[in-house]
This record gives sequence, C-alpha cells and structure tokens, in this order.
Amino acid sequence: MVSKFRIARLHCRIQLREVAAAANISAQRLNQLETGSCCSKPRNTERLIDALETVMNQRKKEMEKAEFICKNERESLFDYMEGSENL
Repeated sequence: MVSKFRIARLHCRIQLREVAAAANISAQRLNQLETGSCCSKPRNTERLIDALETVMNQRKKEMEKAEFICKNERESLFDYMEGSENL
C-alpha cells in the first residue's frame, strides 16, 4: 500500500529526503507515513503537503532561472570562464 502523496512525489522526481528536510522530520518517518506503516495526524499531513509544495516551488524557481539563462545568454552558453567561483 502506497499513498497518493508518495506517487505524486515520485512522479515529480522529488527525493524523500528533500521533503523530509522541508517538513523537518526524518526520512524514515516520512517513509513510514507514505507506506502506511503508521498513521498521520491531520496537522502532520498538512505539514507534509506544505513541504512538498515548498520543494516544488523551489524547483520551479530554479527552472525559471535556467530558462531565463538559456533564452538570454543563448549565444554565450559555451563561452569559457576563468575559475569555478561563478558556479
């Protein structure tokens, strides 16, 4: 038995530890909640959903930044830079 939460997380390719860190719980505990090994209280459920949304929003911002770079720096993407401090 697996929760819809886990299916959604896996579909989005979000790692267990990312959501666990955002929810401030252990990965082991999150795994138990996702697989139904233990029950979750409504406040924990809401916290986990908020954590998943937080991770998705972070990724969305990262993708928007990458898209901006690709569109606006297309001609110079393969120019080489000195050092790696710009990464």
